[in-house]
Amino acid sequence: MQKIFRYRNLIATTMLILAFILNFPQPPARAVMITTADVIHQDPERLSDRARVKAFLGRADVVAQMQAYGISHEEAQARVDRLTDSEIASITDRMDRLPAGAYALDGGILAILGMALYAIVAAILIYFSVTDKQEEKK
Repeated sequence: MQKIFRYRNLIATTMLILAFILNFPQPPARAVMITTADVIHQDPERLSDRARVKAFLGRADVVAQMQAYGISHEEAQARVDRLTDSEIASITDRMDRLPAGAYALDGGILAILGMALYAIVAAILIYFSVTDKQEEKK
């Protein structure tokens, strides 16, 4: 048992370093097609932003969630109509920055798995080093 305590600082330091390295969030990759309208005409994009927000609010899962919060679909559409262009642009900018399906395996889960794997390997190595030394004594 004393042999294991000799390695505890090494194991703890290594696991701490692994936790910090593996826990850095990796940004999702973004690949978006750039249309000619995006490059040439910047003003039509403002008009389509309001349509994008309305289309998002028209999705069945969003409508169900809004109804769970007590907001009717018509009331939400009316609120979107009353928003200014800058507010709509802010909303669509946030919608564009949201990752779609990302972070299914984020850094926290990978850090825990990495530490568990490291602990198992370290325990096996310590076990075999202790048993090898005991066999040498016999």
